[in-house]
Amino acid sequence: MVKTFRLEDFQYDVQIGKYAQQADGAVWFQCGGTVILATVSSAPSKEFPGFFPLTVEYKEQFAAAGKIPGGYFKREGRPSEDEILTSRLVDRAIRPLFPEDYFDQVQVILTVFSADKKYPPQSLALTAASIALAISSVPFLEPVAGIEMTRFNGKWIANASYEQMLEADGRIVVAGTKEGVVMVEGSARELAENDFLDVMFAGHNHIKAVVAWQEKIQKEVGKEKQEVKLLYDVQVWRARGVDFWTQERILSLCHEDKATRDAALNSLRETFIEENNALLEETKTPSSLGLYYFDAGLKEKITQYMMEHDVRVDGRAFDTIRKISVEVGLLPNAHGSALFQRGQTQALVTATLGSGEDAQRAETLLGI
Repeated sequence: MVKTFRLEDFQYDVQIGKYAQQADGAVWFQCGGTVILATVSSAPSKEFPGFFPLTVEYKEQFAAAGKIPGGYFKREGRPSEDEILTSRLVDRAIRPLFPEDYFDQVQVILTVFSADKKYPPQSLALTAASIALAISSVPFLEPVAGIEMTRFNGKWIANASYEQMLEADGRIVVAGTKEGVVMVEGSARELAENDFLDVMFAGHNHIKAVVAWQEKIQKEVGKEKQEVKLLYDVQVWRARGVDFWTQERILSLCHEDKATRDAALNSLRETFIEENNALLEETKTPSSLGLYYFDAGLKEKITQYMMEHDVRVDGRAFDTIRKISVEVGLLPNAHGSALFQRGQTQALVTATLGSGEDAQRAETLLGI
């Protein structure tokens, strides 16, 4: 059965049940002449991965804008920089909204099949992904939406057109749930802190309306959510991971030198496995799971230590930065060179001057 939904204030149209019927969740998302197909699939992990294996892929078909890809082969190539950045934006917004102990493989594919210059697809991708996850059986905790706020002629507007973006001097993407903001990124010319907060609140007001719409869609056509199946007793390992970190062991990591800290941490990892080896073998639990909760316990305990003592693990106060040094002109034949060092981190950078003909030519869907 095909269902359609519309959010009039944003000109969003959603069609569910017609496309990608074998996917766990699939949404045909349209805004004006821009169309995105968002699909979600999941599968159990064959072994404990040590992290949540979520994959987000955002893909723009050049045919969506009536273009033929450049180059000799005239075919779609590897992901562009814009596609990679949009994929990361969606990933950052949805990744925290899965259960803490959920480790199944989840794949979110966002394909742009049509694009106009009034509604750029990048700012719509997150909302399309959220609807697909919300109606699927994947245990997605709550819907999320993304709104791009653009400063045009001195005023901030939501979901600006392509022409307005070209003349804008500020673009900020705000992602959030009905409860609050989960992710912000963007750029602007001389934006005061109070104005930035106003932009976030304005963006979140729009987000709440979109999330409420998604909840209605989920209530009407959403599948029953999967129960998170735990292959191992994670509660036991979570407790062991926290209890392992005594005050003495936390202090053994507090060294200014990073190599010394790393050596101490590796030694404590070995100690943790040795102390719990009998239980690992008895319950046939992979050591990677034990080390996962070893790291989780470390994050909790070392954060607690730093907040109580107002000091970082390397002895610096919260308002103290590492020593910074810069040297220039190291390479005799390079047009420019510099060695930048902060603490024990170094970057040797070179610059080459060229004409306009040497500039990189990047082919994009809309040219933004």
